[in-house]
Amino acid sequence: MKKILTLFLVFSIAENQAQEIISENFTEAEIAENSVLTIGEKPEVISVFPEMIAIDGGIIEIGSLYGDIDEVPVHKVKIDDFEIGRYPVTVGQYRYFCESTHRSMPTAPYWGWQDNHPMVIVSWNDAVAYTYWLTDLTGDKYRLPTEAEWEYAARGGIRSLGFRFSGGNLPEEIGWIENNSDYRTHRVNRKTPNELGICDMSGNVLEWTADWYSPTYYSKSPFENPKGPEKGVERVLRGGSWYGNTLPCRVSFRSYFPPEYSFNFIGFRIVKERD
Repeated sequence: MKKILTLFLVFSIAENQAQEIISENFTEAEIAENSVLTIGEKPEVISVFPEMIAIDGGIIEIGSLYGDIDEVPVHKVKIDDFEIGRYPVTVGQYRYFCESTHRSMPTAPYWGWQDNHPMVIVSWNDAVAYTYWLTDLTGDKYRLPTEAEWEYAARGGIRSLGFRFSGGNLPEEIGWIENNSDYRTHRVNRKTPNELGICDMSGNVLEWTADWYSPTYYSKSPFENPKGPEKGVERVLRGGSWYGNTLPCRVSFRSYFPPEYSFNFIGFRIVKERD
C-alpha cells in the first residue's frame, strides 16, 4: 500500500430516526427517470438514486510523468460514452439500499451518519452489491467505473483544461482534505465541480474502481476502454480523501487496497452504461 494509514476508532451511534431524502411528491420511478442532470445544476434534495451526468466519450492522455512509478507511461486511451455519478454514493442512498435488501448498515464513523455525506466503511464487495441491486431495480446497467473511466471523468473528458486536480489546481477549493476537513467527511456537492459538473473527485473520500491493481499495467494497457488486469490481489481506488494530503487527490494518483477492506475514508461512485 502506498502509505501506512492510521485507523480511527469507530464508535457506535444510533441511526438517524428520520430519513428525509425521499420527497413525498415523487415516486421512485419518477426520481429515477429524472436522475440525469445537466452541467451546473445543484439539486435541492439528494435523491434515493444517484444523480448521473452523461459523459461524451473521446481520447485523452492518462497517467503522469511527475507522479509515482505506477503512473507511467503516460498513454492515450479511448473511452466510450457513459454516465457517472455527480458525486459519491451518499449515506442516505446506501441506507435505502440496505433497507430494501434487509442488510444492516455498518457501524457509524465517529462523526455519525449524515444522509448527504458520502457513504464510507464499505468494501469493494459492498459497492459491487449496491450496483447489482440498482441494476436489478431499474433495468439499467450500473457498475463501478473502470480506472480509465474514472480518470477520464476526473480530468474533464474532452472538456479537460489540464488541471492537476479534478476541477482546479487549488485542492482546498475543489475538495475536502486534511487541511480543511476537520478530519471527517462533508456533504457532497459543496465544492467547485470540474469541467463536466462532477464534484468530490479530489478529496472527501477515496473511491473504489472496478479494476485490479498492477503497478506495471500502464505499460501494456489497451487503447480502447481498458479494464485493468484479469486478476490481482488489490483493487484500485482513486481520488484522495478527508484524511490525506493533496498528493492522492491528483487525477493521476493510484491507490489500492484488498477488496474486503473498508475504512472511514473510503467510499464509491457508480457509472451507468449508455446504449
